[in-house]
Amino acid sequence: MPNSVLIPIVVVVGLAFIWLPIMMIAVIFSGWWDLAKRYRARKPALGARRGVGSVFFSPLFRYKKFVTYAIDDDHLHLRLPPVIGALHAPMSIPWHAIDLPTDLPTLRGMVPAVIDGKRIFISKAMASRELEVRDLIEGESAPDQAEPIN
Repeated sequence: MPNSVLIPIVVVVGLAFIWLPIMMIAVIFSGWWDLAKRYRARKPALGARRGVGSVFFSPLFRYKKFVTYAIDDDHLHLRLPPVIGALHAPMSIPWHAIDLPTDLPTLRGMVPAVIDGKRIFISKAMASRELEVRDLIEGESAPDQAEPIN
């Protein structure tokens, strides 16, 4: 086999042997693995809002500006691009399993989310619709503060 063919093959195989262990460490220690195992991917509903954002599991494990998401009434759907996200299964986390505490500080445009007791940060765009819905529900269930008419 000529060197012009062999060199690209060696480079690709070499990168794969470097990239896959790094991705394995990231998927296991970041928390992505546990969430993806618990919240298996579902197909987003028609009309789901889609975009690209970030998810921070810790200062060491930040998936910055390459997490694709879909938001529908029931779930936050997260997935990584195939090459970058090697070994990272897609997930669909039901909104009822996500606590979005508004009393915790944000982090560079990211909002805190608590899932199964673990605090992570997600892009504001991922959480904004759900926060609006929760505000509406809270407003409807709040007791009427109007003065009684005598």
